[in-house]
Amino acid sequence: MESIKRPSTITLGHDLAFLYLNLGYITDGELSQEEIEKIVEKVEEWYQPTQTQEMAITIKESVDWAKSCGDKPGAEIEECAKRLKANLSEENLKAVLGDMAAIINADGKVVDGEVKFFAVIAKVFGIDLN
Repeated sequence: MESIKRPSTITLGHDLAFLYLNLGYITDGELSQEEIEKIVEKVEEWYQPTQTQEMAITIKESVDWAKSCGDKPGAEIEECAKRLKANLSEENLKAVLGDMAAIINADGKVVDGEVKFFAVIAKVFGIDLN
């Protein structure tokens, strides 16, 4: 098995893009055009308008990272969610969940795997969905 290709320095943007890409793909085995556009839009919201090139590089590195995990990204996703929890305020963690909800709804189909993924991340974040 190939080794996991993590970015040399994992930034907030990497963690967000990695989480969102996995939400869009592993839950139903496909990444629709609508999901891709929504992922880019949501990652872009976390960047300053002058950081477009940096954001594009971050997304590409995150795609490579996600691909290198194959069909077993669970441990990487968990570490990513833990880093986000450690580095973001509760308000920003709720914003991440809001981004995830938008990605889930982007293609007009909500599948059980997406709902479960969302609930697991909310639990890691310590945010009660009830």
